[in-house]
Amino acid sequence: LLIDVGRVSAALLAIVVTLRCFGCPPSTNRGATFAASGPGPAPKPEPAPKPTAKPKPKPKPTPKPKLKPKPKARAQAGARAQAQAQPHDRERGIQPMTARPPHLLLVDDDARLVALLEDRFRRDGFEATVATRGRQAIRAIDRRCPDLVILDLMLPDMRGEQVAAQIKKRADLPIIVLSPVTEAASRAASIGGFAEDYLVKPFQYADLRVRVERVLRRMPDRVPAEEREVATGLVLTLRRREAVVNGKTVRLTPVESRFLGALVAAGGQPLTTEQLLARVWAGADGADPVYVWVTIRRLRQKLEADPSQPMFIHTVKGGGYRIGDPARDDQV
Repeated sequence: LLIDVGRVSAALLAIVVTLRCFGCPPSTNRGATFAASGPGPAPKPEPAPKPTAKPKPKPKPTPKPKLKPKPKARAQAGARAQAQAQPHDRERGIQPMTARPPHLLLVDDDARLVALLEDRFRRDGFEATVATRGRQAIRAIDRRCPDLVILDLMLPDMRGEQVAAQIKKRADLPIIVLSPVTEAASRAASIGGFAEDYLVKPFQYADLRVRVERVLRRMPDRVPAEEREVATGLVLTLRRREAVVNGKTVRLTPVESRFLGALVAAGGQPLTTEQLLARVWAGADGADPVYVWVTIRRLRQKLEADPSQPMFIHTVKGGGYRIGDPARDDQV
C-alpha cells in the first residue's frame, strides 16, 4: 500500500513539473498535494495602459465680415462704368441706350415677320412699333416720331418709295430697306434716294440688328424727339425739322437739322469745323469746310434777329461753334 501511495505521489509530482514547464499555472483545486510541491514564481502583472489624451479641436477661423460698399461708392463706380462705356458713341453725340431706348418703326405687310421682329428687338432693349400698311406707318409717325424706320418696299396700299417720301416730309429719319429685290439698280436707287441701308430678304435677325446699331451710331442728330429748349427763346424739334424762335415756327432742311442736332448733342461744348464735317457730312465725297460756314450763315439768317450779333449759334474764341445762350468765351 505504501508503495502504491508513493507511486501515485511521484506521478502527481511529475504532472505538476510538466505543467510548469509548459507555462500552465497549477490548478487551485489540487489541495495539499500542489502546496507540498512548492508554489511557482508569481506572474508579473501587466502594466495598466496609459490613458490617451484626446486631441484638442482646432478653433475654427472666424470669417471676416464682408464690407458692403457705401451708397456713394456704388454711385461713383456706376458713374465710372458709364463713363467708360462706348466713348465713341458720346463723341458722336449719341445718347446712351440706358437714358432712352431707341424706338424703331417696323413696316412690312407680313404680320408674322413684324411680330417676330418686334419681339426680338424688344428683348434686345429696343422699343418697337409695327405697321403692315403704308398709311398705317405714316399715322404712327404722326403720333410718335421713331429713331429709325425699317421699311419693306412691297406694301399692299402704297409703294415703299412713296412711304419713304412721306416720312422724309415729316422728319429726317434714317430708313433701312427690306426687299426681296436683289438687283443692284434697286439698291442704288434706294440708298441714293432715301435709305441708309438695304437688306435683301430672306435675312438673319443678327444681320439686321447689326445694321440698325451701325446706322444709329452714325446718326449725329440722335436727340430726343420731343421739343427741347436749347437757348432762351429757341425751341427745337429736330425730328420734325422745326425750330420755334420766340413763338414763330421755322422749317429746317435735313442738313440744317443734322447740323443743329450735332451742336445740341455736344451739350454746350464747342465743335470744330472738322468735327462738324465728320458728323454732319459723314461719307460725303469731297466734304469742304465751306459746307460748315455756309450752313452757319443760313441758320443765323433763319434763327437770329441780327445775324451779325448772334444770340443762339456762337463762334467760340480759339475755334469752333456751339449753341445756347451767350457766354464769355463767345467771339463777337
